[in-house]
Amino acid sequence: MPHNDLERLLENDPYNQRRIFVLSCLHDAVYFLRHGPHRRDDVISSLQEEVLGEISVGISSAVMERDAEFERLCRNLELVVPVALRTLRRYNDRESDADVADDIISCIPTSLQQPHRWDPEVEEVSDGEQSDRQSIRSYRH
Repeated sequence: MPHNDLERLLENDPYNQRRIFVLSCLHDAVYFLRHGPHRRDDVISSLQEEVLGEISVGISSAVMERDAEFERLCRNLELVVPVALRTLRRYNDRESDADVADDIISCIPTSLQQPHRWDPEVEEVSDGEQSDRQSIRSYRH
C-alpha cells in the first residue's frame, strides 16, 4: 500500500482519530501545566469535558481493536483524571501543576510516549529512485 494511501486510511479511521485526540489533549494539558499557568482553566475543562468524555468509548474501542497500550492508557486516566481535577481545583500553585503533569505523564504507556524516531542515516527510497539505482547498477556491469 503506498504511503499516501496509508496516511489517508489512518486519517479517516475513527479509532485512530480518537487515539490522536486523547493523546493531543494530554500533551496540551502537560504543556500548559508546565509552561502556561494562565491556561490552567483550559486544562481543567479539557480534562473534564474532552478526556473524561472519551475514556469509556476509548476503553471499549481499544478492547475491540486489541490495542493493549491505548486500553491501559484509558484505564489509567479513568483513575488519575478525577484526582487531577480535584487537585487543580483545590490548589492554585506551580508545584501542584507540576505534580498533576507528572501524574498524567505516568499514565501514558512508554510506547505511546516516545514514537519511533526518524533516523537520518536511513533514508527512505521511493520506487522510482530504487528502479533508477538498479538500472544504473545493471548498466555498469
